[in-house]
Amino acid sequence: MIKFVRFGLRNAVLAVACILTCGGAQTLLAQDLPPVKGSSGSNVPRPTPRTAPAPRPNPRPAPRPNPPTPAPRTAPAPRPTPSPQPRPTQTAQADPRVRAALDSLGMPYEIDGDGDYKLTLNVPNSNGRTQLVYINTRTERLGSMEIREVWAPAIRSNGPFTEAISNQLLKISYDKELGAWQTMLFQNGQVYMAVYAAKIAAASDPQALRASIDAVLKTADAVELQVTGKDDF
Repeated sequence: MIKFVRFGLRNAVLAVACILTCGGAQTLLAQDLPPVKGSSGSNVPRPTPRTAPAPRPNPRPAPRPNPPTPAPRTAPAPRPTPSPQPRPTQTAQADPRVRAALDSLGMPYEIDGDGDYKLTLNVPNSNGRTQLVYINTRTERLGSMEIREVWAPAIRSNGPFTEAISNQLLKISYDKELGAWQTMLFQNGQVYMAVYAAKIAAASDPQALRASIDAVLKTADAVELQVTGKDDF
């Protein structure tokens, strides 16, 4: 009997301890946990779930504007090269000895840019033909002699003269007492000119100068007429 009572008392103590212990645990749980919706359908507030923060957008750097394309450099306009101005033509000093002789003879003349005397004379007994005659101002020396040239053009060619014309001019030169045929080159050697020239004393008197002029005038015009049939000179 006594054992039963002890056993029963012991169990009762354990039961009370269990009840107390379990009730305190439930009380602690009830304080820590939020209430939930019961079976009776009453709304029991739930804890608000924590949501993960939205990912921050990575800001992309704004594209850098392309630097402005530099304008292509243009070459500076070339400076215009000033064209050389032609120098005024200066007439060389004409030999006064020729001037005095021509003036005494009453023969008309003009002076070209080289200072030479240019005469346009009528050819005697030629039905109005004329002939150019030049008297050079520049003279040449041979020993003690001072020589001047009096000449007249007759034939012009764009190349060397033919063998037939050359031989004919040589024969004429042989027959003449004064003067001879010679070739002059013009326009950088592209134009050939057959001229009849007499070399006389630079200080010739008016009568000797007039005789030289007549000799070259007649011979040049006769060959021009015979070879070309023209009166270009």
